[in-house]
Amino acid sequence: MPETASSGLESNPESVTSLPGLARELARLRLWHGNPSFRDLAQRSKGKLPRATAGDLTKGRHLPRMDSVLAFVQACGESDPLQIEAWKMAWRRAAARTRLTPIAPEPPAEDTPPVGMSHPYGQVTHINNTFMQPPLSAQRLAAMPVRQAAETLTNMDRDDAVGILAEMDPTTAGRRLAIMNPDRAAELLAHMDEQLAAQRLTAIPPKLAAAVLSSIPPQQANELLPEMPLESVVEVVSGLPSGHAVKVVSEMSLGHAVQVVSRLPSGHAAEVVSGLPSGRAVKVVSGMSPDLAVKVVSGMSPDLAVKVVSGMSPDRAVKVVSGMSPGLAVEVVSRMSPGRAVQVVLGMSPDLAAEVVSGLPSGVVVEVVSRLPSDVAVEAASRLPPDRVVQLVLGMSPGVAAKLVSGLPPYLAAQVVSRLPPYRAAQMVLGMSPDLAVKVVSGLPSDLAVKVVSGLPSGRAVKVVSGLPPDRAVKVVSGLPPDRAVEVVSGLPPDRAVEVMGGLPPGLAMEVMGGLPQGSANAPGELKRGI
Repeated sequence: MPETASSGLESNPESVTSLPGLARELARLRLWHGNPSFRDLAQRSKGKLPRATAGDLTKGRHLPRMDSVLAFVQACGESDPLQIEAWKMAWRRAAARTRLTPIAPEPPAEDTPPVGMSHPYGQVTHINNTFMQPPLSAQRLAAMPVRQAAETLTNMDRDDAVGILAEMDPTTAGRRLAIMNPDRAAELLAHMDEQLAAQRLTAIPPKLAAAVLSSIPPQQANELLPEMPLESVVEVVSGLPSGHAVKVVSEMSLGHAVQVVSRLPSGHAAEVVSGLPSGRAVKVVSGMSPDLAVKVVSGMSPDLAVKVVSGMSPDRAVKVVSGMSPGLAVEVVSRMSPGRAVQVVLGMSPDLAAEVVSGLPSGVVVEVVSRLPSDVAVEAASRLPPDRVVQLVLGMSPGVAAKLVSGLPPYLAAQVVSRLPPYRAAQMVLGMSPDLAVKVVSGLPSDLAVKVVSGLPSGRAVKVVSGLPPDRAVKVVSGLPPDRAVEVVSGLPPDRAVEVMGGLPPGLAMEVMGGLPQGSANAPGELKRGI
């Protein structure tokens, strides 16, 4: 029966007698109803008609399913039961015409079975010396041995192969795709509706599915992956080479990327995140649980780990760095900007903060500790070995260093000051409270105590010597130059001056006595009467 196109723009399903005619009339129907986009049609169908399938229906590349045609018609706005039935009949006529593919005419062979009898490749019909053979269908390919069916699909026209695989159930199609060349399987899936392709990719064993996905452009692959179960996506991405996995994860929505990467083995997750742009890597790691974020960041290079941690919120950065091994935490903090390093150290436990600060390079540790609040800096320093505190103090300004040392326990302050050069030790003592200065000087070796007191202004030297135990005060004054000893003794309370003078060697005592000013409380006459 000749096929007559409908007049004008209005569709006429009754004119359809072939697949091209069905596609043409469906296109007319869409145009008649305002030419809605295929995306709109897919949304109107409420899941019955994927977007790619809607587009294929108007191209006539392969015979669609009847339910797809009816979903298209109804999505366009057609609801008349008579028209729906007319479209069903249109599909049946197109299907009947498509199911028979002519083979080149040739004289019948003697072993050609009569019309209607069985043939190895299907039912044979003889019309006017032309033998009509049913085309390869999903049903026939499903019945073939899997390898033979895969080879047939590989050699078939792409659009025909796509149509047949779309008609098969996902498991059957997946078995045939799994043994194809991955590039061919990828080509067929890439031209299939996303939902159908995802179902078939899910049915392929993960390693083979990864090989197939590697041949699909990342952007297109990410149109399939959201349609797959999450665990299947994880298995497939796990099987991808790191470079391709990075490209695929880069194209995912952030939420999907976090879900997938969070379920990868931590080593592979670190490789994938390491390949992402730093901004994307920060967002992905920030979306993970803290424990997993620690494992992923710990698997990165220190430079990248610093970029990722530095891009996180301070609280998140503290949790991640605190979960690292101390050695890695030191390396990461040491590469941060001082301001960021201070934020991280402030959020750590005191013990970990001390361990990290202790491991920082000299230049970095001074800058970090100098920026910490005094109480935090003292807490960290008090947990460090004295030699490490000395390095800190020597790198700080005198005022900041004095505050730090003044906050240390007296025994530790004395150990630190005793390791400093005399001029620096005197600066530390000068910055201390008088009571602490006395305690610290009391704990210094005698020769250093003498040097420290020698470097103090007279008033502070007097206060320190006044607070020392008598024998300690005598040793200190005995080591001072005579003129300095005179300054100190002249400023001491009379009772203390008597104690000190009484303990000095006679020669020094006479020299100091001779230098004391007349008329003072500690004038020679007064001291002689007290001694």
